[in-house]
Amino acid sequence: MNIKTKHAQIKHLVENKQPVNTRAFDSDDDEIVQGSLGYFVKQVSQTTITVHVDEAVKAPSYYRRVVQAISDLGENDQVIFKINSPGGLVSGLVHVLTAMESTNATSIAQLYGECASAASVLTLMCDVVYVGDNATMMVHFVSHGASGKADDVYRQVMHVRESNERLFRNVYKGFLTEEELESCLKGTEYWFNSTEILERLKKRDELREIEELEELEELEKFEIIEENDDAIEENVSELPTISTPISDLIELPEEYILDNSALPK
Repeated sequence: MNIKTKHAQIKHLVENKQPVNTRAFDSDDDEIVQGSLGYFVKQVSQTTITVHVDEAVKAPSYYRRVVQAISDLGENDQVIFKINSPGGLVSGLVHVLTAMESTNATSIAQLYGECASAASVLTLMCDVVYVGDNATMMVHFVSHGASGKADDVYRQVMHVRESNERLFRNVYKGFLTEEELESCLKGTEYWFNSTEILERLKKRDELREIEELEELEELEKFEIIEENDDAIEENVSELPTISTPISDLIELPEEYILDNSALPK
């Protein structure tokens, strides 16, 4: 789905909570006025599922039914997360995020109170975010523990850090500054009230719009280059080819004409 289509879809879903029931008029309809212009009607159904995230994020199996329901949604559907959670397990969070990535449905986060750790990741991965007056958000890097042989613990710690750092940078890009991102990766926690959340969301969206425009400009430049390359290839292909021996086209002195019969065998 392209950028413009996604934005238009989100706007439609926000402004039109329920699909409008309409019907098509044809020539047999009594309400048709003779000589007036008719029209065609397309009725689109919409499915909305609402998930209350009001406890700690648990293991992946806890979200089995939610994940299946999200995966079955289409582009005209939406999933609403009502969030008031202290965060929780990354594995359960990733299970839900993967389902969200597999569908074109619009995802909406509604913040009612606490939105900490993994819950903030879920929020920022949604297409639309509504922030209640009493909402708060806490952002920090992953916390975990490990036990076993020293070398095994070291490899596990490095794996967890690297994999979670990729997710962390992707989620909080634009919401946190570069300095805050680096500080957070070193152990700093950040707390935001509802006003600060809204301000940071606005700033993040503005940065994303700038990046999207830059990407479109780069794409247009690439298409222009491709068109120019195609034109050059077409012009080259139209150049005449020479199949006549050069000696037949240019009158050369006799001593410059190679006599193959004189070559040693």
